[in-house]
Amino acid sequence: SRAMGSLFALKRNKKIIIPVIIGSIALVIVIVTVLSANNGYKKLLNNYYKAYESRDADLMYSSVVAQYWIDYMNKGFGDSAYESIQDSMERELDQWNCGEDIDITYEIKNERRATKEQLEDLEDNIYNWYAYYVYDRDEFSIADAYVLDIAFTVKGDQKTRDLEYSDGLLVIKENGKWRIPRGS
Repeated sequence: SRAMGSLFALKRNKKIIIPVIIGSIALVIVIVTVLSANNGYKKLLNNYYKAYESRDADLMYSSVVAQYWIDYMNKGFGDSAYESIQDSMERELDQWNCGEDIDITYEIKNERRATKEQLEDLEDNIYNWYAYYVYDRDEFSIADAYVLDIAFTVKGDQKTRDLEYSDGLLVIKENGKWRIPRGS
């Protein structure tokens, strides 16, 4: 009878444990999916500010700026993309006027995700103005976009500045990679 009681308890525990395990796995999947949805552009922002801190145009070129714009510029529709990135970084750093050794901290105050219609309009506009010259239509896509209101502080060896993107910073998911568009 003891063996029967143990067998019955084991069957009853399996009926409870299996749904709990399945539910826990499903919850982990949902949490990972939600967290990773925005993780991409947060990594992009980290690279963006890190590039400014270290004055690293290579990082900005390879991991931050939208590929359509790099390809467009490198095709001869302006200065080379790398030189343009380098120049714009130097202009921005000069405006901040905080010195050579800087540290940047930032906080996303608000994020607005593009609607399906806004995304289609954005993709069409970027394609018609830039990507058209370097890609076939089926080679270019924007799968997602956010406008981020960001407050950031630049602490330097000369002074500290609290700055904010008042109109928001646009980030796009271009051909599967989060990037900051240029040229618009």
